[in-house]
Amino acid sequence: MEIHTLEARPRTERGTRASWRLRQEGRLPAVVYGAPGEAQPVHVDRHALETILRHHERVVELRIDGGRRQKALIQDLAWDHLGDTLLHVDFKRLVAGEAVEVEVELEFIGHAKGQGQGELVKSLQSLLVQCSPESIPESIPVLITELDVNEQIHVRDLELPEGVRALTPEDEVVVAIHARTEAEEEEAEAPEGEESAEPEVISKGRQDDEEGGED
Repeated sequence: MEIHTLEARPRTERGTRASWRLRQEGRLPAVVYGAPGEAQPVHVDRHALETILRHHERVVELRIDGGRRQKALIQDLAWDHLGDTLLHVDFKRLVAGEAVEVEVELEFIGHAKGQGQGELVKSLQSLLVQCSPESIPESIPVLITELDVNEQIHVRDLELPEGVRALTPEDEVVVAIHARTEAEEEEAEAPEGEESAEPEVISKGRQDDEEGGED
């Protein structure tokens, strides 16, 4: 796994206004924590970090104020309420030989054979794993091609890369296909845009009686 260097600068001002000014300048407020050393507020170039994230990289060589490089894990990302704009990032210093715990995205592969007869439900979108920083996978594949109605794939069924251990409970459901109810089946079969028509009831006999009674 290629590790990129990310330049960081010490953050001297704190607070909402200071963070807002940094974002206006294309910078991103951040904090570096974990042994050895105390937590240190910094800021990084937002575009450089977003490029790293697009490549699904989780470990960087962090260099603060031109100093020596130190490996750090992108531990936590804070987004705005729409999930569009990155607001803050936490970096965790890495110690040589120490395993890390990290959420890895699940990649669903194939078209389930029972998907036409039931509803495909993805219960998990990521998996919590433990591994060395060098072994963090970009994603974990979930092959769903053979999944049929009323069948499930559990965490224990996933094939994890060597050196990667799942921390999410093994009996948790990753993805399943639930059978449709009769109402859902009828709705799916009904022609689009058509509503079920109620039979029109005409009180012809009463109308004839009333007409016949008028002289």
